[in-house]
Amino acid sequence: MDLKNSINHLSLSEAIEALRTHYHGLMQGDEADAQSWFLNHDATHVIFGTVPFDLKGETFNDIWTIFGSTVTFKEYLEFFNFIDSSKVFRAYGGRLKVFFVIIRLIPRCFRVFMQTRKMTKKWPWAVTEDILLKKIGDLRAEFNIKLL
Repeated sequence: MDLKNSINHLSLSEAIEALRTHYHGLMQGDEADAQSWFLNHDATHVIFGTVPFDLKGETFNDIWTIFGSTVTFKEYLEFFNFIDSSKVFRAYGGRLKVFFVIIRLIPRCFRVFMQTRKMTKKWPWAVTEDILLKKIGDLRAEFNIKLL
């Protein structure tokens, strides 16, 4: 399933559901704050086309979200309230490997950053019901989101 390009006809809600179905084991959290955070985070993966969920996709999603959405850096760091970061680093091969992978991604991260500057307005971090009902293609056009 090519979630990046074949979902323009789906609503954001439908696309998030497809993403969660396709990628089993996504973190969603038990408490309301965690569920809200992961809904907003999954929405950014869908709208910015930053899948699959590997270190590259997560890094690009972080750049898109921090610079292309209304989230504050403090709000984005709430993620670490919901996860065990040592498990995340182990899953990606350790802190040193994560560091070197991110260093190699810097030139492409700059391209992602430049795409955020071309957006007509920032993506709302807290997705609302009306946004969840809109088609992905319409939302990307409205915000001038061009996938890399």
